[in-house]
Amino acid sequence: MAFFAIVMFVGVFDENSLVRKKLLPVRRQLSICGCLLCLAHVFYYAKTYLVQLGSSPQLHFSGTSGNLILSLTISVILVLLLAILGITSCTFVKAKMKASSWKNIQRLSYAFFTLIIVHLGIILVPPALSGNTPAIESVVVWGLVFALYAVLKIKREIKLRRAADEA
Repeated sequence: MAFFAIVMFVGVFDENSLVRKKLLPVRRQLSICGCLLCLAHVFYYAKTYLVQLGSSPQLHFSGTSGNLILSLTISVILVLLLAILGITSCTFVKAKMKASSWKNIQRLSYAFFTLIIVHLGIILVPPALSGNTPAIESVVVWGLVFALYAVLKIKREIKLRRAADEA
């Protein structure tokens, strides 16, 4: 997620920002690294899901089982989005696409990031509410990261629209 957070935040800096100028050339590589690390995460936790699903002869849509099914469903969607975004981040794939098509596909990253927030909430909020310190810390840190990104992204979009209106 740290790689994806960097990729996200590059887009909120002004065009002339030193941070943007330094990170924009490696944004694609950071995204691909994030995808590969996410795949490692997926393979590790897929086993956990399968064991939990296999140990419960009858799952109900309530309590932990409901969270498990919801989390698994979101995880499947996230993996599909990850595959689409990761593949289209590769130079050889991007080169064969129209720029507008590539840009539209990359807009799926907003759905991806939103679903990550939901997924993290489903996984981390119950233990956080039970007083689990690492879960509390993760909820606070990632909540702040995503909230800050949302504020900065909205601020940047407003600024860009005002500039376009003035032009």
